[in-house]
Amino acid sequence: MRAEQVVHEPLEVPAEYEMLYPNITNKKDRIYAAMTSALDGAVGVAMAAVRARGADAAANTLTIFFSDNGGLGSAVSTDCKT
Repeated sequence: MRAEQVVHEPLEVPAEYEMLYPNITNKKDRIYAAMTSALDGAVGVAMAAVRARGADAAANTLTIFFSDNGGLGSAVSTDCKT
């Protein structure tokens, strides 16, 4: 079992993830995007570990994602574009 506490306050992320988004000028938005990338990377590592155990392990593994239903309303600026 693995529990990630990534896209949540406090807004902290390793610099290598923040550097992925130099075009996002709002610091909170940039860190939020970087936190999401860090979570994506962690999920990738976990899924690779399952696949490394063989086809049976991958076929018999259930991956569940859920949230605490919280958000970072105070962290993300309103001028964010998708």
